[in-house]
Amino acid sequence: MVLEQETPELYWRLGNCQHALGRFAPAARHYWSALSLRPDFPEATVNLANTLIDLGKAPAAVAELKGLLTRYPTYPAALAALGSAEFAQNNLAEAVEAFSAALKLRPDDPVTQLNLASLKIALGDAAAVIDDLRGLARQWPNAPDVQNALGLGLRATGDLDEAITAFQKALRMDAGNPDYLTNLAGAWQLKGRLDRAGESYQLAIEARPGFVPAYLGLGSALILDGQAAEAEAFLTAAVDGDPGNADAWSNLGNALKAQARYDDAIKAYRQSVKLRPDDKGLWSNLLLCLRYDPSRTAAEIYDEHLAFGRTFGQGAEAVTSAPPLSEIQTVRASRPLRVGYVSADFRSHSVAFFLEPVLRAHDRNAVEVICYSDVAAPDGVTSRLRGLSDGWRDLRGRDDSVAADMIRSDAIDLLVDLSGHTAGNRLGVFAERAAPIQLTWLGYPGTTGLAEMDYRLTDEIADPDDSFHTEQMVRLPHGFHCYGPPPNAPVPSRSEGRPLTFGSFNNLAKITPDVMSCWARLTASVPDARLLLKARPLADAKVREQFIRIAEEAGLTAGRLTLIGHVKDLAEHLALYRDIDVALDPFPYAGTTTTCEAMWMGVPVVTLRGTAHAGRVGASLLTTVGLDDLIADDLDEYVGIATALIADRARLADDRQTLRARVAASPLCHAEDFTRSLEDAYHTLWLRQNAPD
Repeated sequence: MVLEQETPELYWRLGNCQHALGRFAPAARHYWSALSLRPDFPEATVNLANTLIDLGKAPAAVAELKGLLTRYPTYPAALAALGSAEFAQNNLAEAVEAFSAALKLRPDDPVTQLNLASLKIALGDAAAVIDDLRGLARQWPNAPDVQNALGLGLRATGDLDEAITAFQKALRMDAGNPDYLTNLAGAWQLKGRLDRAGESYQLAIEARPGFVPAYLGLGSALILDGQAAEAEAFLTAAVDGDPGNADAWSNLGNALKAQARYDDAIKAYRQSVKLRPDDKGLWSNLLLCLRYDPSRTAAEIYDEHLAFGRTFGQGAEAVTSAPPLSEIQTVRASRPLRVGYVSADFRSHSVAFFLEPVLRAHDRNAVEVICYSDVAAPDGVTSRLRGLSDGWRDLRGRDDSVAADMIRSDAIDLLVDLSGHTAGNRLGVFAERAAPIQLTWLGYPGTTGLAEMDYRLTDEIADPDDSFHTEQMVRLPHGFHCYGPPPNAPVPSRSEGRPLTFGSFNNLAKITPDVMSCWARLTASVPDARLLLKARPLADAKVREQFIRIAEEAGLTAGRLTLIGHVKDLAEHLALYRDIDVALDPFPYAGTTTTCEAMWMGVPVVTLRGTAHAGRVGASLLTTVGLDDLIADDLDEYVGIATALIADRARLADDRQTLRARVAASPLCHAEDFTRSLEDAYHTLWLRQNAPD
């Protein structure tokens, strides 16, 4: 095209037209041409910067804008564009500063208002901007980006139904927008509607082939659906498409861990941490995976947790200086203590199964209970737990500092973490020292690594010493679990006409090749015996093939191996215990909920006593129930106990009929006694801290 008169304004307008058409590279060339003719052209500089952001060249945009702002320091459009450029680089504090400065100069600018609100959502302060976004939606009812931002805020605060409605409104205005489709899919995923989530992710990929956020989201949804190998393919595509995407690497690690491929998973997790070292969640994913890997030593794992503590807390190298807690007193404080429980698992989750009977049994003359919830998709269990608490606070969408301030304002005496380094944890709140006494319990089989975490609730079997902990151990007298059996569990019975069967319903990530080799050996040693494994990833054909291959290499033919993926509900899951005679606990990461469920269904469990907490939980549970004879101290004994047990038809028949009653009568299910011991521990710690010098 030949221009009769080349002017900077003409090139600027051409750039604007190309940008509106999504042709960012030609737009940038036109803006450069405009600036070559008129270097002091603020509008062209701002538009160039916005185009550079669209091209993934945010650092170059920042350089252009900072140069412009030295000449025009109060130019609102430049400040707003600088905010967008900093946001694109995850420089969130700098982005807030730029957007805020722009709004001071032009407070009614809806675009900057929207950008600042979106930024606050990213910062974990979604609750603070929901009203602002609703106002923008009323002001601009036909603006799809406003509805999309409102959806993101509602999703972050757990209002999933409203979030879905907002995303759907955005899509009615801008059909096929891959960003809106991906955001909608994320809301469906949080609601547990993985089918609807998968559909929306696929539509986003069709709309924009190679769209990394959709690959990332679809991969995470497939992991939840048990399709770990298929998820790996999409997440590998996400990593290939954006090697600097920390979330893609971390989710790839999740897919690999689900297949028990620990070395590859740990490499992926380390890459995610390298890319975003200030993200606590990415660190936690790495630390949890290390506990699954049997090749990692206790000292190595501890050092990794200390690194986490040094990065996000005070960086303890040893336990606190308080005297050891050798015994739990029965003396109570003069008032009820305010106890806070913090978790993202106040829902249908193993942690809730062990917490609910405690909340029911708490003596309100001894404690006042406040639950701090970070549940993404509340369910019926959430409602029950809320009804059992004296106060309920929603942390969803609030950053750690805001959440810590909320807890301090509640004057909590003891704050209890129920997650450790598992998904959705709020260890950052504990790093802020939100309460004078802080404890960790239930959710994680080891230290948090935080100096600010004072104590860990456990027992003498699960943790016989204080090694490799930044916390002091508080050992409860009759185990550290209080099991609430499922109310609608089927009556224990055995399926007739089937062969003797070993089985495990544990997380597949716990079933390492060494575990499979052991189980194959003991199954093969019993004539006609079978091995039944049930785990969500076994729904994936490639994962099944992998485990069949491992079993055959260990000497167990496919004809003696039964693999089951996910089932639709808890009752169906429990009913499958009718097909198992002896449950096998994995090692070095033992089961917890699965062990309790097996015993409740009349099935004895054989466990190997490990060297660390993760491998000793089974021993703790069996001891509490009085099944010490099923605890092995080495592999040969483990195999011997399991093979002798499955041959003892009389004992198996008796266990099937009586084990549930024995579990119910054991300390494991005595919620009142357990909770009194727990309250005694709370009061002992409080009195010790508040005793006069």
